[in-house]
Amino acid sequence: MAITGITGFKCIRWQNSKWVSPAKKSFTWDSSVVWASCRVCPLDDEGHIIISEVHSCGIYATLRDDELLDYMRDEFAVALLLEALGHGVNITVSGQRHSQIWAHTHGFTASGVLVVGVINLSKFGQEFRPFEYQTIREGKQQLVMKMASNFFKAPIMDYQTARIITQKTWTKEGLEWPMEIPKL
Repeated sequence: MAITGITGFKCIRWQNSKWVSPAKKSFTWDSSVVWASCRVCPLDDEGHIIISEVHSCGIYATLRDDELLDYMRDEFAVALLLEALGHGVNITVSGQRHSQIWAHTHGFTASGVLVVGVINLSKFGQEFRPFEYQTIREGKQQLVMKMASNFFKAPIMDYQTARIITQKTWTKEGLEWPMEIPKL
């Protein structure tokens, strides 16, 4: 599968037999392609939202390790590599700018995303482990990664590969890679 848009990192978790966003547990991930919804923002010809620059709808992905790790403190959490879907269309409605993809210094917000990879964070050793990992917990993490890989039909990849892909997609689009972001 060829990645054509910008990518970023997202944590989701397995809860009550479904994949959910940790920050908004009512949002479920039913397939490898998910679209946000909003009752306020306008829709494109295919029925997908066009996100307001000042509105909080959309699906967020980060470039920052610390933001990703904040959500990874759960044994049922998994890190994903996401590709932003939508058009970079900028329109103005009622004085507000709208687009389907907003790139910012911490990552992106998009009306839709495609899961392109499941990120294996367990290979980092002790410097990655801000929380206490036990052998049993690592086993659960491996199981959750395999479940996500099978469900989303996405390969498991190491973090360094996911970071390189993400940096290349951003620079390919002419976006500035935020060099101040520390690497794990």
